[in-house]
Amino acid sequence: MPLALIQTPRYTAEALALFSFAHARDHDEIDDALKARGVDSPAVPLDPMPPLDAAGPWLLNHQLKHDAMNQALGLDSSDLTGFDLTTEAGFEAFAGENFSDHDSARQRLNI
Repeated sequence: MPLALIQTPRYTAEALALFSFAHARDHDEIDDALKARGVDSPAVPLDPMPPLDAAGPWLLNHQLKHDAMNQALGLDSSDLTGFDLTTEAGFEAFAGENFSDHDSARQRLNI
């Protein structure tokens, strides 16, 4: 799944659904590469994303994935739970930080 699909989502229902799917598939690819290195990642549901005004539990589960990924790879991460996804600006900020983590992980894993 192209990493670019999680970089610049549009703030529409259709685009958010595509982001949700592409984002979860990117985590699957990262998880597969981690597993090949003997590292397990927490299994948490990422797709579909819930409505953005009810995304609190999803954000916490998603952060667990990033914490495990970044710890295994020796990467730093920001707190992805602190973004207000109910605004376009908040979601874009989240997507940018999230993309940065995914890009760093993919570089470290050479995938």
